[in-house]
Amino acid sequence: MCRTGRQPATPPIVSKSGTEARVTGHLTGPADQGPADDWAVVLSRPLWSPHVQRREAHGCRAAPHMGLQTVTWLLDGEVVHDDSLGSEAVLRPNGVNVMTSGAGIAHAEQTPRHNSGRLNGVQLWVALLDAHRHMPPGFVSVPDVPRLETSDALVHVFAGTLQGTTSPAPHYSDLLGADLDLRSRRPCTVPLDPSHEHGVLVLSGDCTLDGERLEQRLLYYLGTHRSEANFTSESDSRVLLIGGPPFPEPILMWWNFVARTADEIAQGRDDWERQQRFGEVTAYSGPRLAAPSLARFARPNPLS
Repeated sequence: MCRTGRQPATPPIVSKSGTEARVTGHLTGPADQGPADDWAVVLSRPLWSPHVQRREAHGCRAAPHMGLQTVTWLLDGEVVHDDSLGSEAVLRPNGVNVMTSGAGIAHAEQTPRHNSGRLNGVQLWVALLDAHRHMPPGFVSVPDVPRLETSDALVHVFAGTLQGTTSPAPHYSDLLGADLDLRSRRPCTVPLDPSHEHGVLVLSGDCTLDGERLEQRLLYYLGTHRSEANFTSESDSRVLLIGGPPFPEPILMWWNFVARTADEIAQGRDDWERQQRFGEVTAYSGPRLAAPSLARFARPNPLS
């Protein structure tokens, strides 16, 4: 997979900081750099903080989603997923959970009562294209994603395809999601689709990309017209690589919803508060998460 060598010219690397790329960083393309790819937004909350030193169960109360997929990838620990379809799955490292909300679903995520006391991972939200955002909801848990290994890196492919290695997780656009475990002082070159945008997040250790040192807790945006990414690490490190085609539609995101209009958002909130559409997470015994008050909306941003 990995080979040495650098392409003569590459687009600039742009960092994205703040809560959206902090610790659990997930992707929304920087608005000043161009359209975001299909990896839509981030989730940043204590559940996903690294190295949680707890033994009791904790997590996220039952909450709704619409217009998106959640993609959960753990580095350490374990999480129990329950949803309004009756799905239940325990996720551990090397596996991936993909929940497709479609028109609407509710879910809860918790650590099991008997747990390792550590929790470190990421959850990516994927905006669904208009052709798929009203589809019936679904859930798939893949206990062990495919991997490819060379002398330079061990790569887990949890979404899409990288060099002939394909994740079985379902997606509705041409996405890439991979966890790169880089070997110390062994240059690794990963081929990229130049028509796609990509994002890079250092999960642990140190890393340089095309000679530029990357910091942890920053999401780095790579624009189109880039055919490869050249990684090096002084010590073993792990890097999240995500990508996809520029998103062709303007979207409006509020709370846990991805929509196209303010009216759709308002209807989704009303349905949740009235206990309609999204169903009930019967395996979860705690209180539901209440929807926040609606704020005045800006018009959908075609670059968000």
